[in-house]
Amino acid sequence: MSALRQCFFRTGWILGLALLCIFAVQQGELKGDGREYLLYAQALSDHASPEIRAQDVAYLNALRASREAAAGAVDFGTLGEGHHFASGAEFDGQGFVRTQGGQVYAWHFWLYSLCVLPFLWLVRSLGGVPETAFVLCNWSFVVLALAYLFRYWRGSGLQKWLLASLFLLGGTSYYIWWVHPEVFTASLILLGLMACSDRRYGFGMGATALAATQNPPVLFLMVCMAGGALLFPSEARERGRLHVISLRQVVCALYVSIPAFALALAPVMFYRLKLGVANPIAAAGWADWSLMSFDRLWSVYFDLNMGMIVALPAVLLVAVLSILLFVGLAVMGARSRLLPGPAVLAVIAGIVASVVMAVPALSTTNWNHGQAAFGRYAYWLAVPIVLGVVVLAGSLPGLLQRWMASFLLLVQLACVGYYGFWGDNWRSSYLAFKPFVTRVLSHYPALYNPLPEIFAERLLQHENALPQIPGGRFAYPDEKQPTKLLVSVQEAEALGGALSASCTQVSIVRLEQGWAYVNVPMSCYRKP
Repeated sequence: MSALRQCFFRTGWILGLALLCIFAVQQGELKGDGREYLLYAQALSDHASPEIRAQDVAYLNALRASREAAAGAVDFGTLGEGHHFASGAEFDGQGFVRTQGGQVYAWHFWLYSLCVLPFLWLVRSLGGVPETAFVLCNWSFVVLALAYLFRYWRGSGLQKWLLASLFLLGGTSYYIWWVHPEVFTASLILLGLMACSDRRYGFGMGATALAATQNPPVLFLMVCMAGGALLFPSEARERGRLHVISLRQVVCALYVSIPAFALALAPVMFYRLKLGVANPIAAAGWADWSLMSFDRLWSVYFDLNMGMIVALPAVLLVAVLSILLFVGLAVMGARSRLLPGPAVLAVIAGIVASVVMAVPALSTTNWNHGQAAFGRYAYWLAVPIVLGVVVLAGSLPGLLQRWMASFLLLVQLACVGYYGFWGDNWRSSYLAFKPFVTRVLSHYPALYNPLPEIFAERLLQHENALPQIPGGRFAYPDEKQPTKLLVSVQEAEALGGALSASCTQVSIVRLEQGWAYVNVPMSCYRKP
């Protein structure tokens, strides 16, 4: 009977995935950098080259015209022109670059579009729209990760079902329908982490290297994996000799690492050869290393509008509380069978892996970028933490294990219900404050101080609302009785000093690039 129930359960899962795939295909939409990836896919399909040519742009314009979007037509003659790299190549600031020889490319790498190509041929043969090909490609990588999870990963039955559920409900449904490599990246990171945890380092690092071609911060995760291959060799007879690094271990680690890093660095070699720069996005000024700060790192995980906490609250709560409890017990010299040390170490490893990738991503200048429910970066940065929490949940005693799994799933289902399964309802917009944030801004403004771009763009509900040089005045909810003001540091000091004379609860918080908040709680406007 148990085997029969298990068979029905698996059949239900497969049918559920098939239905999700069908509905996601209907949801597919050209968003964000989608036109770059679509042009690459068209170029690869039409002339087996990632070079974007006039006929590829004509295809995109015809597609837009058929959807009454001719106003957004792309002019091939000016594509990639406008500004010069130090090497002499050009860029237009809109996602395209032009070599000195006149060849046009996008500033994102083309490997993701190459993976889409078989699906594009299939969709075209069936008379479908090109977005469908990207959705199907995204699903193929999700299925690949889930296939490894259920067939090869060494987790328990509960851990497998819990990890699969959290992965699908923890952001995958929000981004599966985007013409974007977020799901591609997240699936490959999950696949790589599971393979490396099983000590299949060659396969794991190869999968992670594919993800790194589209999101370079993943390279730093690969460094951690290479360290794991060196310290924890796959040979069973050497597992007890972790304190000794033999020549054999070094050779084996290099054997799996060098091909993977060569693949991951393919974009660097490609753009260096074509443009003379290693990373056109950074070279064009869309990455600024001076922006890297603890405030930005905090924003990735705990910003109330777009941080990981918004979409994965239970996962982050369990991760943080388990570590705090474990450290507290260790300080007191106590031990608890309810909290296994190795499982907590898995959570810590997941957080470290996530932070290692997050730090280089902090340099992006477009912080409040297009997203569904929460930040695109936060989605794939959450994968190591989710894996660590699942390992912890599966290591707890029987009853507590089931309670923990139920808690994680119920909260995640509630989040999906709140933001919509596809993350496309009004509560998910990246140009509006989350509903619960407005109350915080009105009554407890000092508790939430988002980065300036987040506040300004969501306040005015349009992109590029924040001037490059600090100036102007952004007031929430209005200028008559503002509870939160975003101004320059100089104006904040003058304004804060004047307001503090009548209300001691006024506070000033300095931010990046010369901006500051003046927080004026609603209680300051109440008559005594």
